[in-house]
Amino acid sequence: MIVAGYADRMDRFFASSPGFRWRVAHHSDFPDYTSEELFEIAKLMLAQQSYRSSEAGKQAFRQYIQHRMRQPHFANARPGARRQATRLSESRSRTLSTEDLMTIEAGEIRATHVFEGGIEPAR
Repeated sequence: MIVAGYADRMDRFFASSPGFRWRVAHHSDFPDYTSEELFEIAKLMLAQQSYRSSEAGKQAFRQYIQHRMRQPHFANARPGARRQATRLSESRSRTLSTEDLMTIEAGEIRATHVFEGGIEPAR
């Protein structure tokens, strides 16, 4: 059996049944990723899906990760793709380029609840 989770939640899980902790043969703790490591992982994931981000988008995503890591229940970061799709669907007045379809902008990341309603873009 393999189980995984954050240390505090795993402690509660094992405490829910006396003796359960000892029935699982191996316990391994892994350090949390740094914000920069998470950013690099996100860049790889975006590239695998043929997405890219503007420079402002990259900066916003770094800020997103830093904010999100301080919030409860932090587990992943997927803030931009759905908002990008909404932005593009509202762009009916022009023909979209491949670049448009592949680029996630800063506003799409800053619009998430992590920024509590959005933050002003850097000038």
